[in-house]
Amino acid sequence: MMNQNPVDLETTWKNVQPEFKRILADIESGLEKKIYMELYSNIFQYVSQTNALNDELYRRVIGLFSDRTKELVNAARNLPDETLLEFFMKKWIDWIQSCKVLDHMMAYLNRTWVKQQRSSTSDIYDIQLLSDIQWRDNLFKPLKDRLTNAMIKFIEAERNGEIINTQLLSESVQCYVRLGLNLESPKDTTLDVYKQYFENDFLHATETYYTIESTDFIHQNGVSQYMFRVSKRLEQEQDRVRRYLHPSTLEPLIQKLDLVLLTKHKDTLSAKFLDLLREEKNEELSVMYTLLSRIKDGLEPLKAQLEHFIKEIGLEAVVSTQSTGEHNNTSQ
Repeated sequence: MMNQNPVDLETTWKNVQPEFKRILADIESGLEKKIYMELYSNIFQYVSQTNALNDELYRRVIGLFSDRTKELVNAARNLPDETLLEFFMKKWIDWIQSCKVLDHMMAYLNRTWVKQQRSSTSDIYDIQLLSDIQWRDNLFKPLKDRLTNAMIKFIEAERNGEIINTQLLSESVQCYVRLGLNLESPKDTTLDVYKQYFENDFLHATETYYTIESTDFIHQNGVSQYMFRVSKRLEQEQDRVRRYLHPSTLEPLIQKLDLVLLTKHKDTLSAKFLDLLREEKNEELSVMYTLLSRIKDGLEPLKAQLEHFIKEIGLEAVVSTQSTGEHNNTSQ
């Protein structure tokens, strides 16, 4: 039952702290409505007092968040990278749910003291946003290199033909995006965390992967098969973005692929052009045109060769006509 008499911070904190800690550690076990209302009432009653030490209450919530995230960092340290990503994302989803509940319980603090402080102090936030900041700074940042490495390993495995957990990658990307917190406009996010801690490493790994694959493949299989391979790879990478990466990654990814798969091999590709013309390999010619048109000046070498080829064919036709005419004259 809600106590109508004035209460101090220590009493309030003693009433709510154990359940707050349990919610953060084990949201899956649920929360009875009665307990929820008791917790909400305790916070409401304390915050509504004129002499409430709301800044201290706020700092104690930060302490709870900090303690829990540090516990999770310690639990994650010895996990292999792939297992770590699964662990991190499972705890992240639990964290979002837990902190959403706490945010609702502390709604009156958000609406009054936090809102009032926000008008003059830049580092006070609603409880939900505060929880994201604590997760980012205390858990994500210490583990970010290993998390990104695990994501890139999964993507490389898929490039190699393995079946992977794309939902895990999609949720991981969403986490990176959400942690790009816009503290000036909390309802919005930025892509800073995603770009800096995932996309840059992903693009570098992509360049390394396809530099090796393209060089090996073209030497072992020749130009014609290589062009079909590149067409397939471009489709796969665009589909990868659609399935689990952020849409903003598509443009820099395509630029990187065009550089590694086409620009660096354009001389080798264009050197095959005349052979394909002479052999009337129309499908290969169509693929070559489509691929080389993607890169700057990619078609220029083909134009020069085509002019030479037309002159060559024309000359052969003239010579053939002359030979036929001389033969006819001789026969008469």
